[in-house]
Amino acid sequence: MNNKIIIIILVLSFKCVFSQPPIKLIKAHLALLHKDTMLAINLLEDTLKENPNQPETIRILANIYNKKKQYSKSIEYYKNLLSFDKTVSYQIALSYALLNNPDSVIFWLKEYLKLENKIPENKIRTQAEFLFLNKNKLWNDLWKQNWFNDFEMRLGEIEYLYEKKEINELIETIEKALTTYKQNQVLLFWRAKAYFEANNYKESLKSIELLLKINQNHEEALQLKTQIFELQMNYKKLAESYIQLYKVQPYNIYWIYLATIQYNNSNLYKQALESIKYYLTYDTLFDRAYYQAGLAAKNLKQYKLAIEYFTKAININSGFSETFYERGCCYYEMNNLENAFNDLCMAMDLKAMQGKYFYQRGLINFAMNKSIAACRDFERAKQLGFIKAESYIQRYCSGK
Repeated sequence: MNNKIIIIILVLSFKCVFSQPPIKLIKAHLALLHKDTMLAINLLEDTLKENPNQPETIRILANIYNKKKQYSKSIEYYKNLLSFDKTVSYQIALSYALLNNPDSVIFWLKEYLKLENKIPENKIRTQAEFLFLNKNKLWNDLWKQNWFNDFEMRLGEIEYLYEKKEINELIETIEKALTTYKQNQVLLFWRAKAYFEANNYKESLKSIELLLKINQNHEEALQLKTQIFELQMNYKKLAESYIQLYKVQPYNIYWIYLATIQYNNSNLYKQALESIKYYLTYDTLFDRAYYQAGLAAKNLKQYKLAIEYFTKAININSGFSETFYERGCCYYEMNNLENAFNDLCMAMDLKAMQGKYFYQRGLINFAMNKSIAACRDFERAKQLGFIKAESYIQRYCSGK
């Protein structure tokens, strides 16, 4: 089947599974990945011109301008976000603090304090951006009012214990709170975080799964889940979790790239190739994406396709030794020994002390009837800890 038709089918199949955000929003995320901030801003602003009711686009723009220290511009976007998310009033207060505008800080902080599930009082009052207000009368008068209900006071205690790393007391406090506020999403996530800190991943995952039954789009829970699976080296579940995150954030296609890495780590090469082909329909500038595509194709024994992907990766970035090594392995499998030898030499020029590089070049030299050079490479591979070379030395290198 024509490769172009296959790619179209892949894109359509992914679009059927996942809701698609505007293409410019996806491209903007990729521009940020490639550190092209101005392109990202242009794409995001174009997206809003086409449809102004896109909270995620507004939030990204606000955060970009905030990071660029263009606080007046970031405030403009944060205010546009208020109709979707009232809690952004806290970020507005922070931005006004960075502009040294105390009256506006206090006004927007009051708006925030009227909401539920707030940041604890102690954390707000010690926020670095607000310290210049410590002697301000309006600021001090603000804290004479009781803004926090009993539940928020408990959350304040939980956050304090978490920051102090009092993990046993933290867990006890959360468990007690959950007897009163059963299946509360905020408490369930705190429970997951507390048990994560205690290295009790079973209990942490238990809370995460319960939380995701209540709210399947809980991004923080999903991200904590990926941390657990990464620590456990459970690559298949890690890949699946990245796909879950992509379902929640379909504008952030980088999750697909991360899933591909873990599919490759799980020996699920068909899934890896399928997902990375989809990623590459949006991003043709990322050498590591082509590298992952090449790995998947190589392990599926599609060596010609793998070489194409590795070559594209090298054309973008010729400084990554593994790409030359992997392409050299593919050339070797196709009996293109001269190109295989050249790629292994390039890999070794970039990163010399790799046992597997010497071993692979030894195989190539052996296939080219250069037995002395092959044995020299096998011996060097062994010295560098690549034990597999020992069997070749015993069989072919005695007396050489």
